[in-house]
Amino acid sequence: MLEINEVDVHDDAALRAWHDAVREGESAGRAAPMVFTYASMAASFRNPGPNTRRLPVAAVEAGATVGALLIDMPLREDLTTAVVEINVPPAHRERGVGEALWQWADARTAVEGRPVLSVEINVPAGQTPVTWPGSRFAERHGFRCVHAEDHFVRTLPAPVPDVPLPAGYELFTWAGRCPDDRVEDFAAMRTTMSQDVPAGERTHDTVVWDAERIRVGDERVAAGYLSVVSLLRTPEGDPAGYTQILVPHEDPENALQEDTFVARAHRGRRLAGVLKSANLIQLEEHRGQRRFLHTWTAGDNPAMQRVNEAYGFRVVEQTFTYERS
Repeated sequence: MLEINEVDVHDDAALRAWHDAVREGESAGRAAPMVFTYASMAASFRNPGPNTRRLPVAAVEAGATVGALLIDMPLREDLTTAVVEINVPPAHRERGVGEALWQWADARTAVEGRPVLSVEINVPAGQTPVTWPGSRFAERHGFRCVHAEDHFVRTLPAPVPDVPLPAGYELFTWAGRCPDDRVEDFAAMRTTMSQDVPAGERTHDTVVWDAERIRVGDERVAAGYLSVVSLLRTPEGDPAGYTQILVPHEDPENALQEDTFVARAHRGRRLAGVLKSANLIQLEEHRGQRRFLHTWTAGDNPAMQRVNEAYGFRVVEQTFTYERS
């Protein structure tokens, strides 16, 4: 008999079985999956932060975890939204496990007062939303696509282009905790990024960053990753752009290129290249034997698409955001 149960996040065996189901389901059929490590997931559940409430749920049959559900509920922005992720390992598909998890998620998010449901579907190259099971499942349940991004991968090591720093600009780099004298700049850039990032038709509130939020983020990221950052300031002393890479502690193969952002007033000066080159050089000091760097860029962001291609990234799949409200 199939049972749907919330996972006791302090039960290491149960949480590992849940994470195994996430990893198997998320990786199936994909050329270059990037799955969050057990350490980072466990830390996020066992030490909940102020910004998101996370709920892991398992489908269990005969004592074995055969499917995994994760519900993320933002606590500071997007208060009507829940992000839902369902993963079923290939050996347990086609017998109602995903449907049972979906029905549980639908009922629980209604109780939580979250009428907007969001899911991300990764569709490998050579497939389309019409042919891929995950997107077909979402559409059957009333979701519609509201945003699409290309998933790029860069093989490491690789040559780093030499991009000169324009006169008057200052470049700052760090790994780990944000330096005290860069916190305000970093917070300002991350808020502007949230306001300006292409979001398609997604339900999306601006994320407002301040010093406290940066410090909370530092602590939470450090549980699973090393954060590698480069930041630019203008000749007038204002922040102009930044980029961030996360290096997972437990993943020996992959690193994650997060944001790369240049404020509108400073675009057209190759500052994105300055940032990317500086951070890739810094990454070489910390990547160990990791061979792949992943990033995601919206199709309607041609400037960053060109930058990614110039730096040797190749598209391996598309990530579609679906919503139902």
